[in-house]
Amino acid sequence: MGQKLQDAGETLHTQAERADKLNEQQIRTLVEVMPTAVFVCDSEGLITYYNQRAAQLWGRHPKLHDPEDRYCGSFRIYRPDGSLLPHEECPMGIAVRTGRGTRNEEIHILRPDGTMVLASVNIDPLYDHSGSLIGAINVFEDVTRRKQAENALRISEERLRLATEAGKIGIFDHDLRTGESYFSPLYHAITQVQSNNLTLADWLTVVHPEDRARVEQSVNNAITTAEPFHYEYRIRWPDGSIHWLEVHGLVEKDEQDRPSRLTGTMRDVTERKQVEDRLHTLYLLRQDMNRVAPLERTYEQALVALKRVLHVDRAAILLTDAEGVMHFQAAHGLSESYRQQIEGHSLWVINQAHPQPVLIPDVAQAENLGSLQQANLAEGIQAVAYIPLVDQGKLLGKFMLYYNEPHPFAEEEVQWAQTIASDVAHAIQRKQAEDALRQLNATLEQRVDERTAELERSNRELDQFAYVASHDLKAPLRGIGQLATWISEDAGELLPPASQEHLAKLHGRVSRMDMLLNDLLAYSRAGRQRHKPEPVETTALIQNVVEILTPPRGFVVRIPAALPPLTVERIPLESVFRSLIDNAIKHHHNPAEGKVEISAQFHDNFVEFVVSDNGPGIEPRFHRRIFEMFQTLQPRDQVEGSGIGLALAKKLIESRGGTIEVQSNPGEGATFRFTWPTEITP
Repeated sequence: MGQKLQDAGETLHTQAERADKLNEQQIRTLVEVMPTAVFVCDSEGLITYYNQRAAQLWGRHPKLHDPEDRYCGSFRIYRPDGSLLPHEECPMGIAVRTGRGTRNEEIHILRPDGTMVLASVNIDPLYDHSGSLIGAINVFEDVTRRKQAENALRISEERLRLATEAGKIGIFDHDLRTGESYFSPLYHAITQVQSNNLTLADWLTVVHPEDRARVEQSVNNAITTAEPFHYEYRIRWPDGSIHWLEVHGLVEKDEQDRPSRLTGTMRDVTERKQVEDRLHTLYLLRQDMNRVAPLERTYEQALVALKRVLHVDRAAILLTDAEGVMHFQAAHGLSESYRQQIEGHSLWVINQAHPQPVLIPDVAQAENLGSLQQANLAEGIQAVAYIPLVDQGKLLGKFMLYYNEPHPFAEEEVQWAQTIASDVAHAIQRKQAEDALRQLNATLEQRVDERTAELERSNRELDQFAYVASHDLKAPLRGIGQLATWISEDAGELLPPASQEHLAKLHGRVSRMDMLLNDLLAYSRAGRQRHKPEPVETTALIQNVVEILTPPRGFVVRIPAALPPLTVERIPLESVFRSLIDNAIKHHHNPAEGKVEISAQFHDNFVEFVVSDNGPGIEPRFHRRIFEMFQTLQPRDQVEGSGIGLALAKKLIESRGGTIEVQSNPGEGATFRFTWPTEITP
């Protein structure tokens, strides 16, 4: 019986050993396939077991029970701060020596290939059945990527925080399914709403009543369409102040394509809206000032702009008179008695250079105001600013800005006030100059009318004189010519040769005198008489002139057949050609070989004619003289002419807006160039 019991006991022990070995084998298999690194050290810190994942993290396969790898199979270990951690001070070393475990302690493992791994260590001490410390087990994992992601997320969140703080941007996130919301601290600061549990209806209560319906519609449209949204609206803070908000947002959808989240940003744009409103007000003021309107309207519009831009309670504008005394031009909210006390007062002298604004933020505490202090306080004025109106260094007047409460003037407010003051001062100067110019124009127009009437009267008298002089002078001249003819017929053969020569000269002088009277009459009317423009064949016109002049035998006038047809005043143009061609014929030194060439070309609204001859030429010093009246370069008895032909041509040309010039040298002939308008202006 005892032997059987012994055999049975041995059998049971063998089976128990087999079961333990089987369980141990199962555990090892399970540990090997685990994604987590595991290794075991005995009470002396020698590694007794590690799985494949541990070898991968270490980058090597340490030897079991080897003192060289005591406490850890890593090549080197470093603390999170980068300092070297001796193996005996590592978490496993401490656990084996003290029995103290650790959770989620981070160490850096240096592999043999130089790469570094961040590991999270979890260690439990191991005890035998008697409670004695026999070693420790370390379960650790590579958290390098997770830590990098956490750091990247932390950096991203920090950057987002800094960006939102720098841009003063609040963030909101509404879960449309659960109703839960998140609001960033800046969101609360911007809106002055502290609750995190706001429904749309709750939020609409802080929206300005004039914007409420628009905001509700915008939010509902965004949720319905799931499209990005952007809008601006006003809210009222608990202190009653109005602020403008700008909102950008997105709507997210869930797996069923239903709107699930409403996320976006918000920022306070009150300052920007104020600047936009001020700029718009200034733009409208400048538009109004640029219109032709009385200065009184400009004053009123300026006061309206000041009240809108600077939120003053009252305002006034005063201008200086010729003696430098200030007088009210417009005022809002000031009593008559106050205006009487203030009128005439100025803080600047009339010729002061660069007068600066005078700011009194608290009238009650101000010094050196004298009687003005009591006058302001009695009017209920607690703060006042004097803004000079200056244009081009000249003090024109001032703005007076009033507040019913003490008011610390910001630099920005003063700059806006000075900008409006500068615009108004410039408008005042400009409109005063325009008034003076209109008055001057009226005076000038009156003078022009008077001078025109006087000139017309003088022209009529000149015409009458020219006609009478011509008629009265021609009558005796014809008598002289008739007497000379009778003498020549009756006694021509009885007269000695000298007397016959004198009688011939007398005939010539009478003929020249008649020509002179005709030319004088033509010259007096040149430039004043206008003829109706008519189609003119230029070539035919010049041919007609040549036929009338009848050049000497051998004298050639060449006229291109292609001269342009014009619509011009025919008679004055014919007179110009007659004067120029006649001048070339009369002054030619060898008429039998004389030649005149005529050409033309267009220049803008003018046609340039060129009349060239091969005559004796003209010295440059006489080029201006030949266009003056009664000027000839040869004795009167050698050349029959009045000396008016070229002067008449010049006057006719210049009265039509054209020019004439001569190019010539002695022995080289002469070339006359003149321009004639192709579009006639009556």
